[in-house]
Amino acid sequence: VISLEIDYPDGEKPADAIDTKHCQGTLSELCSDKALLKNMFIVSIIWAITSFTYYLIIFKLKSLPGNIFVNSSASSIANALGHFAALCLYKVMHVKRVMTFFFLIQLFGSLPICFQFERGSFYTDELVPVSLLLSTFGAAGQFCNLYLAHLDLFPLVFATTTMGVCNIVARSMTIFAPVVAEIAYPVPALT
Repeated sequence: VISLEIDYPDGEKPADAIDTKHCQGTLSELCSDKALLKNMFIVSIIWAITSFTYYLIIFKLKSLPGNIFVNSSASSIANALGHFAALCLYKVMHVKRVMTFFFLIQLFGSLPICFQFERGSFYTDELVPVSLLLSTFGAAGQFCNLYLAHLDLFPLVFATTTMGVCNIVARSMTIFAPVVAEIAYPVPALT
């Protein structure tokens, strides 16, 4: 089980757990702390998965069955609601629980798309907007949560460096989203 090391003794936030008074915020100082490196690695993976999924949904939207305008509207509404829900949940829940919540929502929303069969069997035109709503809601909420929780996971002196590294890793994975979206069924639905 992979877990972020965000529970420090005495109830301190991870951002406060390192002595940053004498830190210059260099990459070598960041690399010397194993907990921060582990957090950066895990958050980079989460960020890459979230980014890839978010943009894959957008690129795949044009080829999903059903009305493209209804599908686009459901995706846009879910995007706005996901950002609002992330802000609300971030204030009342633990960071790991919010991440888990949005990943589960995204998973349940993408299952009907992953296991689509022919029209008329399990996969109907009414199910597509609902699954898009859930998967986009989860991806948008996860994106927002990653930005909000970044200062809880890393000290302020390292925040811009770690956010940059996580963003570079995520964007280099997201480059492949339009390519994967154009692969014929069933491959992109199962990625």
